[in-house]
Amino acid sequence: MNENLFPPIEDEFIELTEFFWCLKSKALENDFLKKSIEKFGVSIDKKYPILPKDKDSSDVWQDYMQRWEENEREVSVLFSEYVAAHKFSETSVEDRLWRDFSLRDDWPTWVLINYRQMLKHYSKSTNYIEINSI
Repeated sequence: MNENLFPPIEDEFIELTEFFWCLKSKALENDFLKKSIEKFGVSIDKKYPILPKDKDSSDVWQDYMQRWEENEREVSVLFSEYVAAHKFSETSVEDRLWRDFSLRDDWPTWVLINYRQMLKHYSKSTNYIEINSI
């Protein structure tokens, strides 16, 4: 998964806090963001979670999973990864390859599989059903 999450988009397009991000209506004026919003079903003025920064605290990850609905978490990860892939595509060969990979039809499936594995690892959950249903 991209190391640049969540990419700081200009302030005029996004409200960003430590725990969530929210697109402002002005984001619809940016062609790339408008297409990305439509592609992933992001809603303007709706709060979406940011991945926890404290990767070592399983309590933080458990709270993240309980506080946010599955769809909100997955839309957030897909949208964030996609925007980051395109925003940082000129910074390195890896980022350019990640952008190219993000255009494939199977990319969202791949990202979500990795995201679920990350949740399982960081939450240190032993509840297989809980993790499998995410």
